[in-house]
This record gives sequence, C-alpha cells and structure tokens, in this order.
Amino acid sequence: NTTNMEEEPITNTAVTQVSIIDEADAGDITDYFIKKNIEDRRPSQRSGSFIDFKRSWIDTQMKKREDDFTEKFQMNVMIGSWNVDATTPNDLDEWINWTDNPPGVVAMGTQELDMSAESLLLREISARAGPWEEAFSAALNKDGDHYKLIASKQLCGVFLCVYVHVDYLPNLRNVQTGVCTTGIMGVMGNKGGVAVRFKLFDSTMCILNVHFNAHQTNVERRNDDF
Repeated sequence: NTTNMEEEPITNTAVTQVSIIDEADAGDITDYFIKKNIEDRRPSQRSGSFIDFKRSWIDTQMKKREDDFTEKFQMNVMIGSWNVDATTPNDLDEWINWTDNPPGVVAMGTQELDMSAESLLLREISARAGPWEEAFSAALNKDGDHYKLIASKQLCGVFLCVYVHVDYLPNLRNVQTGVCTTGIMGVMGNKGGVAVRFKLFDSTMCILNVHFNAHQTNVERRNDDF
C-alpha cells in the first residue's frame, strides 16, 4: 500500500515489493529496506523516501550483476594533434600508420589551419579544411574502405575530424559537435576549441581540439579558458 507514505511503515512496503522477487532474495531485500529506513529516513525526506530506497536498491543489485549482462572489451583509440602553420597536407603515412590492432576510433586535430582575417569572421571555411579532411580520409582508407568520417568541426585554425571503423558503425549514435571561442574579447575565433561527442556501444566519448594562448606565463589563462 503506497497511498499514504508518511504514515505507512516502510517495512510493510518493503514486504509488498519482495512479492515480485525470488523467495531466495526476499530476506535480503527486506533487510535492505529496513536498514535504509533506519539510516536514511529523515522527517524532511519521508514523502520521497520509498522512491529513493527503491531506486537505490535497483542500482545496487544491477551493479552486483553487471558482469551477467555486460560484455567488456578493449578498443584502441588514436588521437593526433598537429599545428600545421597554415600549410597544405603532404604524405601522412608516417603519422597515420599501423599494422596491428587498428584503432576503432581515430581523431585528427589541427591548429593554425587558417589564420587569415577572413577566417576570424567566417570561422568555417571549407576550402581550407577540405584538403586536410581529404588527406585524413585517404590515409586512413589507403588499404580499403575501413573508416567513416562521423563528424568534423572547424573554428578558424582549429579543425577536428573524427572517424569510426566501419565494423562499429551499427553501434554508433548521438553524434554531436560544439564550438567555443576564447580569443579577442572572448568572441573571436583566433583562440578556442571544438568538440565531437558520441556514444559507441554504451560508452560515451567527448574529444576536444583546442588552441589557447601560448607561453608559460599564460598557464592560468589557458586553464580558465579550458
């Protein structure tokens, strides 16, 4: 009976709940609710105490049985960062090169891709980013169509491309991108960062590529900007 939680003893409600659980667990569940009632039930929380107990118990039991319904495996992730100083891409084989255990996720970030006055106003100029994106894709797929670009984001000279191996694409979802400026007056794109966030299987990843003020004297400012 959950119609009057303020007056109904929590132990009665606990017994009602164990009726849908195996008898072998009934004693443990009842003890759990009684213990939680003693430890956590304060006058200011009585109206919501049963809901809190139920959620807490479910979380505890799920954690105990995590190995029964969870498969864990290792996945390599390659993250590359390069200040390209406004140059065009050349041969990337020395940078993007592996023979064993290819990564499931590849993130390629550049800084100072385009430092022109035009880029500070437009922020995203595909003519400057396009050659690098094409070069990344070509280097990753030189031996076949193995990697798919899931997102790219540019902020002036900061550019980020994220690829996922085609074997994992069915398990990819919730791809999002973001951008934040920290340059002149806090709005210009000469400094700042971009991000790509996604969920692969049941793991969430967020990859950032940032370009902040240089030199040791600006450590505190870089941390604040981050």
